[in-house]
Amino acid sequence: MFRQPYLPLERLANKVKTGDPDNLEAQAAQKYWRLLFDEQFRRDTELDGINSLLNYGYAIIRALIARAIVGSGLHPALGLFHSNQYNGLCLADDLMEPFRPWVDYKVYLMASDNPELIVNKETKISLLTLLAEPVLWEQQTLPLMVACHYLLANLKRAYEDSAVILNYPQRIRETLKSPLPEGEGVIRNPAATMSFGGLNSMWVIVLFDLPTDTPEARKQYTVFRKHLLTDGFTMMQYSVYMRHSSSEENAQVHAKRVKLRLPPDGEVRIIKITDKQFGRIEVFYGKKRRKIEEPPEQLSLF
Repeated sequence: MFRQPYLPLERLANKVKTGDPDNLEAQAAQKYWRLLFDEQFRRDTELDGINSLLNYGYAIIRALIARAIVGSGLHPALGLFHSNQYNGLCLADDLMEPFRPWVDYKVYLMASDNPELIVNKETKISLLTLLAEPVLWEQQTLPLMVACHYLLANLKRAYEDSAVILNYPQRIRETLKSPLPEGEGVIRNPAATMSFGGLNSMWVIVLFDLPTDTPEARKQYTVFRKHLLTDGFTMMQYSVYMRHSSSEENAQVHAKRVKLRLPPDGEVRIIKITDKQFGRIEVFYGKKRRKIEEPPEQLSLF
């Protein structure tokens, strides 16, 4: 189905004008959803089943893009086309649009196996694998989550240099029940997959020895500690704080934030270790051994 041309949609696509004054997007959507699922399907964000899975998948992609925007130093509320003072993610809504068909295709495959879909742990995990899906970007094979950070870095450069071309990641074909759209027929590289734990999940540990002998020094100590807590760090023991990160790249972001908040005096050390290495830490209270902290079960997008 995905390789076959559909003339009614192609005709509408060729008629679209800037700003879509003829509302052709809505007309195309009616045809698209019925073609993708069945004639009875109606796209409604308030409905359960397939609609709720689409909502969940779009929310994942939106959060992924928002995370990459913040990591690049851009402001997610300052959009390119979307403009709404009550929407703090206008730029994310602009940039996520090309990824919507990825979610549609994923839900289509899930619905092919089980037409009675609901949002549960199993379906959530299936949609979350989109983040680790290997993609092609600038002749490199990367997880989608990582490729999006490169995409935003390019967008940031494009603001200053109009010659920069914004290329989106391209999907890599896998062995699936139905073929992917034309132009995506590249063999998958299994080594490029990204896990949400083990060696790819990281811990950032901050150790500090700051002076507290003057009122100003105590103030600097308090400010630095508050910045750590605001950024999601928790106290491991006195003057040692830790934070779990979903990837090495995410750990770099939080380490950079610590460096930006360094106090004028004292000693601060930043250590980044893998989840496996963290699990080998031995903790003792006196001579009694204590179990090491568990990493969070939920995937962290920010």
